[in-house]
Amino acid sequence: MDWARSSVVEHLPFKQRVGGSRPPALTIIIKPRICFGVFAFMKRFFVYIIYSPVKMIYYIGHTSDLYDRINRHNSNRSKFTKNKGPWELVEFTVCKTKSEAYQLEMKLKRMKNPKKAIQYLKKLNSSVVEHSD
Repeated sequence: MDWARSSVVEHLPFKQRVGGSRPPALTIIIKPRICFGVFAFMKRFFVYIIYSPVKMIYYIGHTSDLYDRINRHNSNRSKFTKNKGPWELVEFTVCKTKSEAYQLEMKLKRMKNPKKAIQYLKKLNSSVVEHSD
């Protein structure tokens, strides 16, 4: 991975240390933007779709900490997803504001078809990548 060009870095969470023979899962950290020579940490919001192969159901949600939120789903600390896991991340996208993330989440839920919602997020993500060049 080219660290100079990449804006997303895989990194172990600060509070987690490798213990025993099984290291913790990797998380995604977004590098800060440089603004007038000072690091400006921009808060990001994620809209995500997770899937439970055990119950064969999808869940759509939004959060500001994707890694922690998926851990909460998998540790039964979420009302709807409790005792229905394990959950796998299918697709996600990044939004600039909480309001934008909530509106996108509601739009995906109104689709009533998780496959369409996944395709919509993939299309949204591919259009963002094309415009950033």
